[in-house]
Amino acid sequence: IEDEADLRGLRRRELVVVLDGSQGAFVTEQTDVPDLRLGDQLERGLDHPDAGSQDGNQPDLFGKPHARMGREWSPDIRRRGLEILGGFIEDEHRELMALVDRQQSVQLLAYLLMMGDPWHMDGVHNEFFYEDPWSMVQEPLPWDTRLLDITRPPAPRRVNPFFQESLRDPFFVDDVLREERRMLDDLHGVQVGERLARTEYERYRPYFDFESDRAGIIPDLGTPEEVSTILRKNATVLHQWINDARVAFRSTPADGRLVLDFETRGYAGSDLRRLTINGGGPLVLYADRNGNGVVDRDDPVIAGTWGNEAGARRFTLLKPEALYSAWNAKGPGIQPSTAAYRFLLTGAVAGVTAVTPELVNRVNGQPVTAEELAAKA
Repeated sequence: IEDEADLRGLRRRELVVVLDGSQGAFVTEQTDVPDLRLGDQLERGLDHPDAGSQDGNQPDLFGKPHARMGREWSPDIRRRGLEILGGFIEDEHRELMALVDRQQSVQLLAYLLMMGDPWHMDGVHNEFFYEDPWSMVQEPLPWDTRLLDITRPPAPRRVNPFFQESLRDPFFVDDVLREERRMLDDLHGVQVGERLARTEYERYRPYFDFESDRAGIIPDLGTPEEVSTILRKNATVLHQWINDARVAFRSTPADGRLVLDFETRGYAGSDLRRLTINGGGPLVLYADRNGNGVVDRDDPVIAGTWGNEAGARRFTLLKPEALYSAWNAKGPGIQPSTAAYRFLLTGAVAGVTAVTPELVNRVNGQPVTAEELAAKA
């Protein structure tokens, strides 16, 4: 599934090793991707037995970086990344996002959501980055992903600090949902997972039967039918997220202009494509970028074309205005938050009796009907 999602993953193999007369399992990672094999640095970092803590887990990635991050972050980049994650200042947020491979991060989170497990890569263990020696950009690597019901996250039900910070970016949120739709609909991720479960189950059936007899001592591996049930449930939930493009709207007269307030409230964002206006005369639409309710020199004019339909005027934007959604990833779970957007209509607004926005879901293109936004919202 990692391959289908175009994730830069690692190939795992288990070796039985004997240390001081005691037998144990030791997991190594191998990869055939040329740029991940430079001087075997990645393998040495991952296989180093003393790189983690005594119980086999790595120390806190963001508080105490270590050799098991594959090829280590350069000291200056690592130090700066830690400073940013400790501060969460807006300019520093942009700087952090420039340090990592954005597309790989988007694809990884979309994949983890489909598996129902954005929680195990928790900042304490299971979190690995590879530093591209050419670009010095950090690429996140999928690691130890579990298949879980996404509606029942295990404690503490929080994504790691890196994803918390990434999801403060509405563009990142938008890209994750678009990638999710691609994985589920274009790449048929659920069907790929079901096929893998069936073929591997039949190929290794005696081993699955043996492990099933140990259920309770070790986690139950389940059956292809159970895998299918979880994948399909997760896909249903994620499609609900994709379809959840709620927007509230209010038009308020103010000193010779109309203030148009929008608030996104769902998991998905919307595009403003058209305004239907009843009454009034010639009008100009501005994007109120600083949200102060007045036209400033930095507020751009929104270009579009005017037409008439059913006794009302319709203003069609030449380029739809994006109303991005916001997520709250601070926990527990991942919940939709709100984001505010404001536009201004100036000109002959005295006779305007109604303004109706035409919106579509940014991810699936379906129409969105705006709710009423309270006066003081």
